[in-house]
Amino acid sequence: FINQSTDVVLIVLVNEAQCQSTCFGGDVNLLSILREGACVIVSSTVSAEWSKSASEQFTKKNIQFCDCPVSGGAVRALAGEITIMASGEPS
Repeated sequence: FINQSTDVVLIVLVNEAQCQSTCFGGDVNLLSILREGACVIVSSTVSAEWSKSASEQFTKKNIQFCDCPVSGGAVRALAGEITIMASGEPS
């Protein structure tokens, strides 16, 4: 359950369209629900352009955004050998 007291949201969806819908689609979405100071972490397959646009939209509302793609696939995940890369503002 996500509401205005949620501090961090980790999104692990299949594709960019699902992330777009979750973050910005319709009347009720993450951007409309989360409060200033919250943090959105996206570990989904999205383009660099989408990530930059999402970061700009969240930043306008003082919500931190971190793009954290995961590499390795299901086999490496089961073996505990995935790689997580993170990008975002240093703060």
